[in-house]
Amino acid sequence: MEHEKPIKALIEMVNCQNSELINGGCDTAPSKRIKNHIVEYHKVTASVAVVKQIGLPVLRDKCRHFNEWLTPLENL
Repeated sequence: MEHEKPIKALIEMVNCQNSELINGGCDTAPSKRIKNHIVEYHKVTASVAVVKQIGLPVLRDKCRHFNEWLTPLENL
């Protein structure tokens, strides 16, 4: 796989801390961290593919705040 090593580094980064608290500023936003590892990453076009690959159940499980934000929207 082309990006296997950078993806492993990103996974390790997220596993070491709460993934929802990883955004410490403009230079440390998740998209900037990904871009530092995978230069061709484009947040707008890649995000849908990434969510499809990971799946909403996993994201909801790993990101409590995201789940709390998404649940009321689903109940509209």
